[in-house]
Amino acid sequence: MKKFLFLFLFILPAPLFAQTLQFPMSDSTNKISYKASVKVDTAFNKVELFQRVKDWIQLNFQQENKVLHKDDLPSGTIIAKGFAGYTTKLNNAEFHNKLTWTMTITVRNGGYNYEMTDIYSSENASGNNAFTATWTTPIEDLILSEIAFKDNGDYKPLNKMHAVATDKSIKEVIAGLNKYLNPFEESIIAKRAAQLNAEFNKNNPAQTAANTNPAPTPSEQKPATTVAIASTNNQAKVETKAEVLVANNSSTIEPVKQQSVVAEIPANKPVEAPKTMEDLKKMQDNIKKLELELKRQKETEEAKLKLQKEIDELNAEIKQLEDKKAKLNADSTASTDSPKTMEDLKKMQDNIKKLEAAIKIQSEIDKLKEDVKKLETKKANLSSDLASAK
Repeated sequence: MKKFLFLFLFILPAPLFAQTLQFPMSDSTNKISYKASVKVDTAFNKVELFQRVKDWIQLNFQQENKVLHKDDLPSGTIIAKGFAGYTTKLNNAEFHNKLTWTMTITVRNGGYNYEMTDIYSSENASGNNAFTATWTTPIEDLILSEIAFKDNGDYKPLNKMHAVATDKSIKEVIAGLNKYLNPFEESIIAKRAAQLNAEFNKNNPAQTAANTNPAPTPSEQKPATTVAIASTNNQAKVETKAEVLVANNSSTIEPVKQQSVVAEIPANKPVEAPKTMEDLKKMQDNIKKLELELKRQKETEEAKLKLQKEIDELNAEIKQLEDKKAKLNADSTASTDSPKTMEDLKKMQDNIKKLEAAIKIQSEIDKLKEDVKKLETKKANLSSDLASAK
């Protein structure tokens, strides 16, 4: 996702915008205030939305610890500082400006509210530090006061640049927030967990049968293996800044190893969405283990197929050599008599050559058989390593 550190360069003669832009105002503060209440068309609950807001802030405003002013899970409120850079140009002189504003985002089950207000512009700001500016002024003084306009009501060129950059920057950030929080039909983590559970059980039918078959009598009962995704009902805890949990939904996800976890969910039971930050972290950890197991299985099968191909090729070569050796033995005639004629001598020499060739072929066959034995051992070890890793 792109960083919201924008650069705008406006050509003065181009009348691209109306005389003035309409800015939403707060009745209580008389400041520009972009705010809305948004319903989320997904299965995200309050905890998931809260974490996604923090992830979005970290992705788009770089160092979260410098911009995150409030982080309160029980109330669902996050207050952070947003910023966006832009350039204005007047009389061949460039001015580097940065907008800073306060973002208040409050999440709930099924939706969230946001407000972008308290906007300031600073000149000659550099990097991510908007407070090293030559001056900092409320944006209302630059784009809403009387000095921002000509007598005919049009913006003065420089003030128009500030107005357009402000409106565009804030709306870009809002669009990014809405897209990040509302892109899915259901919880991406729970959905991915269910997909991986199904795939894992498909690759391990014996374990799936243990989950779905009726329970045996007490005398026959054995512990059944189930594919597990952790999902507890612990109470939500307020997360400190040192406990930042990044819900990286695009991270590599691995199959769960068969071991004791907080809760076990049979393959035919839907995966529940996490209800606390602890649940979310446990689910992510188990998802990573689940896909790791699937990846290990896939790599092992590919390696075994490759080894089997080499074994088959060596066996085919051995058969060709054995056929060649058999033909040489069939063509040669053993004789202990001394040659009496030149023809007898020639036949003896041919037989000797064939016998020498057969001996050489047998040596090659023995070597190839040894190679096959090594490959078979290596193939068996792959299966053993995979079994011991579970």
